[in-house]
Amino acid sequence: MFLKSCTWISVLSLPVIGLADKVDDYVRAEMLWQKIPGLSIAVCKNGKVIKAQGYGYSNLETHAPAKASTPYKIGSISKQFLAAGVLVLVQQKKISLDDSIRKHLLSAPEAWSGITIRNLLNHTSGLVREIPAADPSKQTPNAKIVEELYNVPLRFAPGQKWEYSNMGYFVLAEVIQKASGQPWNEFIQKEVFTPIRMSNTHEATRKGALKQSKGYDTRNGQIQSAEIWPALRPSGAFVSTVLDFAKWDAALNGNSLLNQASREQMWIPAKLASGQTKAYGFGWFLDPWNGHHRVYHSGGVPGFVAEFQRFTDERISVIVMANIGNRDLSDIAVRVAGFYKKDLVEPTRKAIADANPAFTTKVRRLLLSLANGKFDQSFFTPEAERGVVADIANGFPQSLREQGNLRNIELLESKPEGKKHVYMYRAMYKHLTLYVTFAVNEESRIEKWSMAD
Repeated sequence: MFLKSCTWISVLSLPVIGLADKVDDYVRAEMLWQKIPGLSIAVCKNGKVIKAQGYGYSNLETHAPAKASTPYKIGSISKQFLAAGVLVLVQQKKISLDDSIRKHLLSAPEAWSGITIRNLLNHTSGLVREIPAADPSKQTPNAKIVEELYNVPLRFAPGQKWEYSNMGYFVLAEVIQKASGQPWNEFIQKEVFTPIRMSNTHEATRKGALKQSKGYDTRNGQIQSAEIWPALRPSGAFVSTVLDFAKWDAALNGNSLLNQASREQMWIPAKLASGQTKAYGFGWFLDPWNGHHRVYHSGGVPGFVAEFQRFTDERISVIVMANIGNRDLSDIAVRVAGFYKKDLVEPTRKAIADANPAFTTKVRRLLLSLANGKFDQSFFTPEAERGVVADIANGFPQSLREQGNLRNIELLESKPEGKKHVYMYRAMYKHLTLYVTFAVNEESRIEKWSMAD
């Protein structure tokens, strides 16, 4: 079933800012497909901005256009800035990465003796991911949340495993506060944002931080105003812009904020007690992409998503922010990078010989008819048919129409799975390629199907 459909605005109503090029065409096509109200993007090469652009609307109600200067909540990418704050304190010789947490939080339980600052940064501490006291809808002091965390058993001995933990960054915020003698958020503002002139990056709870930007979510196939989290939480604290992130990217290429030793520490994989490593540093995932070295992180809170990807050997970085919840911007970031460095694009999967061209013809006709809100009911099982009817009601036909004419369709996979047969096709539209998968039963009727970019 199609999972991204919803009531939407026409492609003709999307404002065009600046000259169109291939990147713009691709981004707009993705926004229409994924139902993204507003999106901003910056591309950096060698620490310099080579493209900065806004698309769509930062506020659907006022029709305020999204710009490169539009602020967005960045969710978990905020962890990079707490990590940078910790490294600033290391440079100031106020803490050490291998300090036990109990050196700085004297009331921490004995069970935490083996937890180091490094463990908290790279998610090997054994702390749980969340606790009820960290409810973002409630204004609870961070210190009180950490105190309640003292009573929660560790999930494993420090260093034994890797498990993502927002609570680890709550504890880091307390360490920053104790070591610096300042509220953790004020320390980050003073020692990280101000030196590199990130003047539009603030706590998400700061009055006026979002200005004209408004967050949205999809519920029951409709774009609706997102829930607002009023509490300031260290693991996803900040609002920023793609232009400010371009300044952060430039700072990561030199010594203006962090020296080389500190920057290298951020991108060292977490080492477990077993000797194995996990591809996560200090607020960064370290997975390569298509044979290229890459460091990156995603972030998301209700109404907003963000993505920051750095291809370090190519010295290309892509920052993407949007005012919609529950979307994955990583594909957009990678694809945009590929416009500037072709070998960053994943190799195109080769089509296979089509042993059932009659079924392929049906698929082509189905996609064409769905764009008009129609389909052959005999092609689906009753259950699958109900899903298609729901997708049509939620705006799927418009989503297809807005991609333009179906230019070509190619078979990528055809294989038996038990009593079913699975087909995967590549459907090529003007600016976007979509992948359609069908599970067909013994009666040649579709039981399940999906369509994704």
